[in-house]
Amino acid sequence: MKHHILPIVFSALAFCLPSQAQNGGRAQEIQRVVDGLNSANPVERIVAFEEAFEKGDATIRQIALDTVFTGNDLTLHSIAIAQILSTKTSYVMRLTEPLDSKRARLAEESAGSFDYRIVNFDSDTGDFLSFSSHSRLDNDTDQPIAHLGNFAGDRMSLAVNLADMYGVTGLVCHADVRLSATPGVMAGTMTCGSHGNYRVETDLRR
Repeated sequence: MKHHILPIVFSALAFCLPSQAQNGGRAQEIQRVVDGLNSANPVERIVAFEEAFEKGDATIRQIALDTVFTGNDLTLHSIAIAQILSTKTSYVMRLTEPLDSKRARLAEESAGSFDYRIVNFDSDTGDFLSFSSHSRLDNDTDQPIAHLGNFAGDRMSLAVNLADMYGVTGLVCHADVRLSATPGVMAGTMTCGSHGNYRVETDLRR
């Protein structure tokens, strides 16, 4: 029996070593991304972010975004937001506070939030179209009525048709938000005419 112990031990080691090597390689891959994004060279930071999105999987991309948004490189913030708007379409707008307690109907009807979508984002101009599942459908195309929005620097302005939320034709809310101190979250104000003005926020990563 003793003669069989060493082969069994070596077999177990051979089984474990590839797994350990893979884990080590994964850790090094993640560390390279983080180190690149924290480089003192701004060009290297941009290249590291671009490579993370071009070659990395979902985990690598999420780590890259978290690292960028917790840093203070404003240029990289803008690049990261543009990357999100280019690849992600669905978002949620949270109404955090009515600015006029007598006109807070939207907050009441929406239970404090509503979905919206951003499509046709143009990375050169920052223009895009936005609409919601609460948007009125166009009579000719039977598609949700969309409005032009824009992103530049760390600011975004958008308009969302919410007519179906109240059955009010032409109800459009206009939001102006900018990147906040909370990583990945843009915050600002939204005006909805007679339906109230609100402080709002939207987490671009969720």
